[in-house]
Amino acid sequence: MWVVIMRHVSLSALLLSAVALSACGGGGGSLTADTLAVCGINDTSADCKPKDDSDTDPVDPVDPVVTPNVGNSTRLTTGNKTIIIEKSALKMTEANPGLSRITVDAANNTAKIEIDTKQADAENAKWPKPKTMNEYPAGTNHDTYNMGAGTGYKEYRAYEKDVADEVLQLWSFNDGKSYIAQYRNLTSGGEATNQAWTFGGKNKTATMALGGSVSYTGRYGATAKTDNWTTHDDATITADNLWSITGRADATADFDNDKFSAKLTPESWEAVDKDENRVQVALTPGGGCLGSAAGGVNDCYGFMTSKVYIEGSISDTGDITGSAELSTVDDTDADNIPDDNQNVWLNSQTSNPFYGAFFGTGAAEAVGVFSLDATAPAPIGGDNPINDDRRGYVSMSGGLHVQ
Repeated sequence: MWVVIMRHVSLSALLLSAVALSACGGGGGSLTADTLAVCGINDTSADCKPKDDSDTDPVDPVDPVVTPNVGNSTRLTTGNKTIIIEKSALKMTEANPGLSRITVDAANNTAKIEIDTKQADAENAKWPKPKTMNEYPAGTNHDTYNMGAGTGYKEYRAYEKDVADEVLQLWSFNDGKSYIAQYRNLTSGGEATNQAWTFGGKNKTATMALGGSVSYTGRYGATAKTDNWTTHDDATITADNLWSITGRADATADFDNDKFSAKLTPESWEAVDKDENRVQVALTPGGGCLGSAAGGVNDCYGFMTSKVYIEGSISDTGDITGSAELSTVDDTDADNIPDDNQNVWLNSQTSNPFYGAFFGTGAAEAVGVFSLDATAPAPIGGDNPINDDRRGYVSMSGGLHVQ
């Protein structure tokens, strides 16, 4: 069992101590950390003054008039179930997920995602209007992108200085028969203001005629935000960070009882270190950290070794609806469901949805998306009264593919 180490500080104190990097300085040549202004919260200095549409002076180079990147009016009655996230927080209920529709123009190397957040009109309108995005050459066209051999990968972006910076990542499997997509609105810089995970495919499998139990293996990818943790001594990566995660997915479909379960085992967590370099922390199959120079043992935190467990119900039409949870318990049962009584994590009771579906002949493959929010409290239990409570938080969302 790993030791939970957290800061005993308030959320307001964390926010007040945060700083944001804003690309307001620098001239020609490469952009390095020392050419970036370090801007505090609500900093009104010349280099860091917020840009908005309240300034009517069209020639002011510091605070020009800009068009806010909002105004989404998309409303869909059919589409793909979509996880709706704002600043790493889930903005939907399990019973009322968002809907989305993706259009790809292969001839012109463009794509568009339209998202109905299923929130009230005023909240839906805070998301960007759908845009036609161009394929972004750097980092795209991979045969595999940490999601397994045979994975097709495309990346599309829409960018206009001071107006928009959006990205759509699209992983396709088995010649496009199924896919997972992640959308992010990065206009504000750093943490995505809006984020969505969705999935879809061709030839969804009706499961009413299927029986027996089938095991699947595959891959998953996710993003996470961690808060209120203590950074290890000599660590190059801070514990409170924004992360990219990849790992192995093992799933079981019990078609006799219409049950689906999966275990997601992380193999690496990646984040930006104190020197603004991307560093990957590799994990051993047993859940420990590899002592490499980049991402060594001091950069390994307890939350990294926890697994994600998913359980859901299978409909006759091949849809899967369920929930996800973070767990320190390494389950050995066939159903992949851990014993909650042994888990260090407290998972949210209302905001950990999973949506998926089967595709192909005989339910040959399954894809899905999930979101979870969990906290690790300390101290845990004991017979004495407790008055020194601490909490570490993890918010995570992602997608999986198994076959």
